[in-house]
Amino acid sequence: MKITKVEALHLTIPMTSPFRKAGRVQHDADNALVRIETDTGFVGWGEAASAPMLTGDTGARIASAIEFLAEFLIGQDPCSIAAIHARLSKAMLHNDSAVCAIDIALHDLKGKHLGVPVYELIGGRSRTALPPSVGLNAETAEAAVAADWKQRGVRAFKAKVSVSDPESERAALAEIRAAIGDDAELAIDANGAWAPAQALAFLESVAHLDLAFCEQPIAAGSLSRLESVAQRSPVPIYTDESLTEPLDLIVQAEVGVAGVSMKTIKMGGITGFMAAANIARMLRLGVNVAGKSATSSIGGSAMLHIGTALPEMSGGIGLSNHKLVRDLVHNPVGLADGVLSAPDGPGLGVDVDESVLNDYVRSRTETTA
Repeated sequence: MKITKVEALHLTIPMTSPFRKAGRVQHDADNALVRIETDTGFVGWGEAASAPMLTGDTGARIASAIEFLAEFLIGQDPCSIAAIHARLSKAMLHNDSAVCAIDIALHDLKGKHLGVPVYELIGGRSRTALPPSVGLNAETAEAAVAADWKQRGVRAFKAKVSVSDPESERAALAEIRAAIGDDAELAIDANGAWAPAQALAFLESVAHLDLAFCEQPIAAGSLSRLESVAQRSPVPIYTDESLTEPLDLIVQAEVGVAGVSMKTIKMGGITGFMAAANIARMLRLGVNVAGKSATSSIGGSAMLHIGTALPEMSGGIGLSNHKLVRDLVHNPVGLADGVLSAPDGPGLGVDVDESVLNDYVRSRTETTA
């Protein structure tokens, strides 16, 4: 089996409602897709979400990088994922999001070729049911939203903080905790917006709410500042923006970080994610399978396969395809009886609806043999 065509797509899909985070309000999904075709007729799909404040990428930039990397794919055996991943990582530096989309598509192709789900390619099934996590804004109105999700079986929530004034957010978190009860997990994410003193003051004021962890309380870049928070915080500290490569986990564990919220777009897809997760497990760090705030079921399915294969996982998996006005597949991933499950079909197990996709495509390029 050889790769004969690579298509890079940039698309924008409106979200059902705005999503607020420190420094930005997101109204739509600005993402890139890759479609890889082979001489056997199999087609693989991959997705990477834009993250200007996390990776520096927009959807257009990711699609452009995929177009550049396509020449390294034509004629290659898509089943040689490790070799291709290594070559792509060296061919264009600082483009993990583009490599992510391609890597997911290669796993989709290999799974279809072998007739097995992606999770069988990356270690096999560790669990059948995955706990879902729902993202919230730290606003009082979100308490009712959280209560509704809990009635549907959700037991893990992550609220964005550092967006408005601390007093309002503390009150909102208290209302959310009251709405979901003591048997649900509540975490927060500050997106690196606080100074160390601000972080500690806020975390001490909400410690009684039994928070599972605080993700990225301060800006990335200073290990000593991260240590000053991790060592004194009454709430476990997880990193996200501070993680730029897997080896960062070693020094972060040494300064007292408890875990990491890991994204495929930062790790170069499934291959890089599983490698980093193995390092985290050896360091006794928690691994939260984190997604971007507006990703279709293509990227969402990849997260579910990762979660299915991981021997250990902390927190729930936060899908976001339900935040799009329309998903891009015929069979969207999502909750069933209060849990998530990776599709059991070959590859990613989702069937892309190209008629829907075409409504949102802003640019499309193809590279052929």
